[in-house]
Amino acid sequence: MKEFVNYIESPYFLPKNEKINIKQFLKLLLLNFAISIFLGFLLIAISKITGEKLDVNQSLSLKFKFYVIFIGPILEEIYFRLLLRISKKNLIIFSVNNLFVTIFFVLNKHYFIAGMLVFINILMILLIQFKTLEVVKRFLINNFNYYFYVSAILFGILHIFNFNVLSVQVILLAFILTSKQITGGIFLGYIRMKYGIKYSMLFHSLVNLIVLVF
Repeated sequence: MKEFVNYIESPYFLPKNEKINIKQFLKLLLLNFAISIFLGFLLIAISKITGEKLDVNQSLSLKFKFYVIFIGPILEEIYFRLLLRISKKNLIIFSVNNLFVTIFFVLNKHYFIAGMLVFINILMILLIQFKTLEVVKRFLINNFNYYFYVSAILFGILHIFNFNVLSVQVILLAFILTSKQITGGIFLGYIRMKYGIKYSMLFHSLVNLIVLVF
């Protein structure tokens, strides 16, 4: 656990995955769960103090549960953690994933979001095709501590859309209200760099399963 704490104090680029340590993996899962419980009580207190009803979009349907446990973790890890270790292969995987998600939004007539995703894909293609990839890669590695936390914060902040009503108070309290997800993003980033993307997907899936159960 000390290694995890030392890493998140000053994240650094890890070029290769280590063999999975199951005991460490489970300890991190338990720690994340404990922190989530604490932050959950904090959010309840904030709700009572502000008088803001913090309802979260949630469904008990089998389709929703399947997405949250299996599909969501895969998509979100590709979007937010895969490119922590940037390479041509990972950029291609990211772009293909982004293409399918774009098609989904087009079919559901969410054209603005689809347009943003198309723009992201154009940037990915430019990175793959031109010599800018190595320049960008060196820059991100040299500034990895910032890159790591920007990824975690973006992952968390975007979960603000989980709330039913985006009132002014909800937006102003976005960092606090998404603190569980930001914290989760830090755990997931560490596991992605330490053990690989498939284990961050597994961790993400288990976290979501625990949330649904409790």
